[in-house]
Amino acid sequence: MEGLFDTNGDLNINIIKETLDTFYYSTNIPVFAINDKGIKIATSKENCKFCGVFNNLVDNKYLCNKIHLDNSINSINWGESYIFNCPALLTHFSAPIVYEGEFKGALIAGPILLSEYDDLIVDDIIYKYDIPISEKSNLQELIKKTTIVSPERTTYLSKLLFILCANLLDEEKFKLREKNILLHQQAKIGETIHSIKTENTTEVYPYQKEKDLVTKVKLGDEVGAKKILNELLGHVFFSSGGNKEIIKTRILELFSVLSRAAVQGGASLDTIFGINYKFISKLSKLDSIEELSYWTLNILDRFTENVFNLSNANNSEIMKTSLNYINNHYMENLSLDDMANYVHLNSSYFSTLFKSHIGEGFSDYLNKVRISEAKKFLKETEYSLLEISNLVGYESQSYFTKVFKKITGRTPKQYRSN
Repeated sequence: MEGLFDTNGDLNINIIKETLDTFYYSTNIPVFAINDKGIKIATSKENCKFCGVFNNLVDNKYLCNKIHLDNSINSINWGESYIFNCPALLTHFSAPIVYEGEFKGALIAGPILLSEYDDLIVDDIIYKYDIPISEKSNLQELIKKTTIVSPERTTYLSKLLFILCANLLDEEKFKLREKNILLHQQAKIGETIHSIKTENTTEVYPYQKEKDLVTKVKLGDEVGAKKILNELLGHVFFSSGGNKEIIKTRILELFSVLSRAAVQGGASLDTIFGINYKFISKLSKLDSIEELSYWTLNILDRFTENVFNLSNANNSEIMKTSLNYINNHYMENLSLDDMANYVHLNSSYFSTLFKSHIGEGFSDYLNKVRISEAKKFLKETEYSLLEISNLVGYESQSYFTKVFKKITGRTPKQYRSN
């Protein structure tokens, strides 16, 4: 699987070129890529002819490279695509390629014109760079072919380029994560095979482990299920003698059992049938032991994800999202229904889940957050009690005072004076 970087750590031209062509054919705007030195390393299908002629006419052959590099680095500081004018006074926009905190290059689109062509553009270029007047008509003809894009559309096109660039990096991170998972899985399978060999006994398929795996799937325990699956795969690979058809048959038998377990755990029957169909279709096309292992692990993920009984890990993630939302929106008219809708659960279930994980009800927790913030306002500002009650989410000052005293044992006025 080709990645964004080659074996030397440089940008992979083939991957970059595909992205450049995607942008060009979607927008009809030339686009190119530079490396971390500002040197152009790839272009879209259509090059800018004006840029080529201009570069040949100016004395400083590296002028454009420097402007491209400087503005691409600027886009890192802005955290978004950066719109700028090139030395020829035409508009470009760049999106940086930053990997693990290091600038690796950028995608740069342009040139474009933000309004109708004006002869003054070429006059200014000729004057600024001391270009022979005999080149004027040629430059005019070339610059008139430049695509005209409104400022508003330019903003959105620059965002599109940034998204494409981010997608390149997301894919690279995914491939790296995928590689790490595969290496870890092969190590665990290898440990099981080594253990079987060193025990020097007749290999018997561990049906009890298969039962344990079924239990893990029913509970939606993804981590526990993966651990047991890798051990079972070790037994399957060892007993098959490397025969891929036997391995595929054993894996198919195993997932027939697991799909029933997922349904028993609450997963949708139609969903599991769909997963099984895709699994069987793909299984016949897999050739290597590594591919079989990784694909099997992916299907197991799909089974456990679809078990209706939410795992503790999933519940913890819901609670983390909920607490983060409360801490950022406590000053609003936030209700239990609002919070439940935000995490896509019904109110009754969310209320029970919240109390079991946090140890107190939603309203009690929200009030504590609000009063905690109110204490800061009381000690650090001169705001009135009415202003503070509104700032922390209470519409009524009297109710705010009542809640404050219930939680702290003092009224807001007493707390401030002490």
